[in-house]
Amino acid sequence: MTGDQLIALLGSYKDGDRERFRAVALQAIVALRSESDKERARKVLSAIVDDADGVVMRTLGAKDRNLVYQLPMIDIASLFLSDSISSELWSIIAERGKLDLLREHNIPPRSKILLHGPPGNGKTSIAAALATSLKLPGFCLVLSQVRGSMMGETAAKLHKAFALTEQGGSLLFLDEFDAIATIRSSEKQAASHENSAVVSSLLQMLDNRPQGIIVAATNRIDIIDPAILRRFDVSIEIAAPTEEAAEQFERVLFERHRFSPVGWEPTDSSSFSSIERDVVGFIRSRLLSNEGVKR
Repeated sequence: MTGDQLIALLGSYKDGDRERFRAVALQAIVALRSESDKERARKVLSAIVDDADGVVMRTLGAKDRNLVYQLPMIDIASLFLSDSISSELWSIIAERGKLDLLREHNIPPRSKILLHGPPGNGKTSIAAALATSLKLPGFCLVLSQVRGSMMGETAAKLHKAFALTEQGGSLLFLDEFDAIATIRSSEKQAASHENSAVVSSLLQMLDNRPQGIIVAATNRIDIIDPAILRRFDVSIEIAAPTEEAAEQFERVLFERHRFSPVGWEPTDSSSFSSIERDVVGFIRSRLLSNEGVKR
């Protein structure tokens, strides 16, 4: 394996790019001289790359395997987090390493986490980083896409996805949680009845403490049913950046990309994702116009 191949292999693994990881690894395997070494390496590669897919297939089946997609691998140290959020996350991670101690005293580990706040501030990245740090397969279920047209179909799909945290010992990220967990209504229309049935099913699922981790994310915590809110062990607000945090994040990005901020003027600081988009766009524009100066 060449140095470039090793760097590409490690980089694709870090970024969670499973297809690129597979391609680079296969190139390295082809270069091996021994056929027996090639065969052993292919088996190891298959176990690494196909493990998460195998968990999904065994749990959801071929028909529903597309309900979820795998979260990328993200180093939690690479995230821009406030001290309080960082401390809470590291506490949860450390806790998973002391499960036997907790069980000895009949203390359940925290396994249900709610992330709430405006969009574009890292809720998905936090879930992915937690899965990476805990060495768990991480899967995302986009709840706005789960609702079925038939009565009971939504709850049935939820049951299948929740099984990933049992049979797979995985982290399940419930994105757009407010799509199904809204406050129940006393009205008797079919839609209200279906919503109440889904919420009731969701409560039952949350009452069964998972072997893995459940992380839910919402931009509208104000419309989540109070009974569901009480089922979570941890509720963390992921807020929009303050002016100070925005400036600090901009400095971090310019340092990360080894580029001078000379000429930079913020345009949209409403979320961390908009700041990153604008900084990266600024750097790209300067590089392509040959006006940029590397740091």
